[in-house]
Amino acid sequence: MIKTPDLVTKHYTLPFRTDQDGVFIWDFMNYACLQCTGYSYNHMPLINRLVKILNGEPVELPENLKFTFEDGDILTNRQSVIIIRGWGRLQQIKEDDPATVQDTFGQYVTDLLNESVKAQIPVEALQVISEKIDEPVEEHELVTL
Repeated sequence: MIKTPDLVTKHYTLPFRTDQDGVFIWDFMNYACLQCTGYSYNHMPLINRLVKILNGEPVELPENLKFTFEDGDILTNRQSVIIIRGWGRLQQIKEDDPATVQDTFGQYVTDLLNESVKAQIPVEALQVISEKIDEPVEEHELVTL
């Protein structure tokens, strides 16, 4: 489990939520935190899963995804999928460097996404399960997966 950095808990308040269109993620104080980019016509599944991940709910993501954080964007397959938002608000912070806060949050979100990918059953295990399911089963025989 990834520990939430102090800068994140100091400047972002749970629970997170998305808007009706599933474009932005807001924290409890109604600060825009993240924005889903237009990489896909169907980004709602990703944004909804991300909200759950940020709120501490276990969620699985497709295992072929690898997320990286670069220049305020979260990327997968070298494409921006999420933009870290809230720069205007963060510039009002006097006690912490706004760029450090934003970068810490972006790396934290990236780490959470990658942890969700790793938490899944490996493809090899799924293959074994699907083979077991297709095997004929005699009456009263138990199949262990």
